[in-house]
Amino acid sequence: MLYDAGASWALSWSVRGCWDALQAPPPTSSAADLRAFDGLRVLCMMCVIIEHVCWITTQTYLTDTRRLELTRRAADAMAMANSTLMVQIFFLMSSFLLAHKLLLQRARGQEESAVYTFFDTMLNRIIRYLAADMQLYAVCLVLTLALRRFRRGALVVLTALLAGSILLVGVLAYYWHLVPNYVMHRPESVRVTYRGAASFNMLYQSPLGNAPGALTGVLLAHAHHYIRSSHTRLGDYKVHCAASVGSVLSWRGWAVWARLSFGALLLHMPINKSLVAARLAPSQLDRQSAILEWFGVASVSYLAALPLALLVELPFQRLHRALQRHKKPAVQENGQKTDM
Repeated sequence: MLYDAGASWALSWSVRGCWDALQAPPPTSSAADLRAFDGLRVLCMMCVIIEHVCWITTQTYLTDTRRLELTRRAADAMAMANSTLMVQIFFLMSSFLLAHKLLLQRARGQEESAVYTFFDTMLNRIIRYLAADMQLYAVCLVLTLALRRFRRGALVVLTALLAGSILLVGVLAYYWHLVPNYVMHRPESVRVTYRGAASFNMLYQSPLGNAPGALTGVLLAHAHHYIRSSHTRLGDYKVHCAASVGSVLSWRGWAVWARLSFGALLLHMPINKSLVAARLAPSQLDRQSAILEWFGVASVSYLAALPLALLVELPFQRLHRALQRHKKPAVQENGQKTDM
């Protein structure tokens, strides 16, 4: 009755409806198969959690500091310390989804004015948490709005910008003697949270250091739509293998965990700090303890994210969609639009 009366927004806070939305299979579209993004979100979130677990433990009193000094030189320890680069995948996915949405709207004839689209996108950000850097998100939005009318020209401009950003970061790293994160990841730097470290500020926190990932996402979105518009069948050129990476990342089971990733992102740090603060003895940081704490913090974070998603995040998303659907004009049979 509420749906018939145009009051579907009243059911947005239904726990049963939110539970069904949480368990729903990932949406599929003929325009693009984005199910692999769910697997990427979960795997990137797990990399962020294990890096933060080791980072917070390093800030405590350790039982064997010599073991830590020897372990941090191992290949797996350096890879873990450099796992902060996984954040680049969040920038890539965010900019890709942004450009893909705008290009898809243009292809369907639903294009709005550039000014309206910019402010509507930047101000209406209920579910776009993947955009970790607002400045880069705004730049990618402006680039997409400026280049969405030019197919081949957009690829040339974006390729040049991507190459220029990579070259600029490389030149600055050479002249300013910047080093990657695994070199900076010393106990002395960790305890002061990298205060005064030019490499951390430029390569990790600065929008310039994260620009290549964001520009790559916009470039891939334009390349994807250009390939589709040119009627190129990529299926004729794909390489078959026994265990495709895309099929693993597109597994249906990733969808639920991906929808809980926002809550896990917000909760894993306070949960981790609470567990560390409750210890009555010095901490031990080795491979076994790091893996156990990693799975423990990740499990508790995702479990705690479940009620947060059912009672807060999903209801707000459903309410937002219902209100947006209510505002959209309905198309009659004669082609005229009427406000709902």
